[in-house]
Amino acid sequence: MFIELPGGLQAVEFATLHFILELQENFRLTPEILLRLRRDLRRGGRRALDGEDERFAALFDPDLSSDPFSRRRYQRPGPPFALSFDGVRAGEYEAGDRFELSVNLFGRGIQAAADFGRALRELGRMGLFRGQGGFELAAIVAEDAAGDRRQIWQEGMALIQLVPPVIDAAWWIESLGASGDAFRLRFVTPARILSRGRPLFRPSFSRLFPFMLRRATSMAHAHCGVELVDDPRTLLEAAVRPSRGTDSLVWEDWRSLKGDDREQDLGGVTGSLRLEGAGSEEILWVPALCSLMNLGKSAAWGGGHFRLEPEDG
Repeated sequence: MFIELPGGLQAVEFATLHFILELQENFRLTPEILLRLRRDLRRGGRRALDGEDERFAALFDPDLSSDPFSRRRYQRPGPPFALSFDGVRAGEYEAGDRFELSVNLFGRGIQAAADFGRALRELGRMGLFRGQGGFELAAIVAEDAAGDRRQIWQEGMALIQLVPPVIDAAWWIESLGASGDAFRLRFVTPARILSRGRPLFRPSFSRLFPFMLRRATSMAHAHCGVELVDDPRTLLEAAVRPSRGTDSLVWEDWRSLKGDDREQDLGGVTGSLRLEGAGSEEILWVPALCSLMNLGKSAAWGGGHFRLEPEDG
């Protein structure tokens, strides 16, 4: 499939890093623990970057744009990274076992790769959950555009600066087009998507697409300095045309919040949906780019991670 790309996409760059964690104690790792790293990883960042407020803010709490139009269109930008748990197996781990925590860093965020590693190392001293699940950062592996991996850091080396290979998002998305004419969006972690304050429990692709477009364009603007779309209406109209085959999105609760008087379940959509047919070539770059960034609440922290997989027509 020939994929139509917006002109500015060539300036969107990212790096993929795999942080190899070695547990220092027996620990039961659950999906809920992985999806609740936000608070403790930020705490680890505070410790690692103590006295370096600008570097902490750039990585974990980016500033609002100084441009009033951009503030209205994109609001507050998310962090310049997105966690992925593709290679993580939930279950019982013993001391000495290892697993990978993967992350995509975007634009200026690539320069903060070492700071992210330092924050993660502090998290290891604190523990993954309530003081348990302590680990050491054993190695960092970078992935290039061809999917080849090489180790760029190991325990014992100074964690000062990392130089991972930088991947051109336009090239990466164009390479997907050679895979076929039909794709399936498969959610790996629940995507919690709110419309007017209410969750979307079984959204169609056309309902998901505006959120994908907003996520992709806001991240590109905030961290790569690129305005990808002038007027989104053409894309939004095109998103209702492709046929979708069988959709199998379901709602999955993964956590309960307990208050004084009530208990609230938190969850998101999982499963998959199919994208094919006339019009796909106009809009495919949006879910492709968003698949690197995740979707919905807590996207930076691993929520709403999905894969765009080629499928036989």
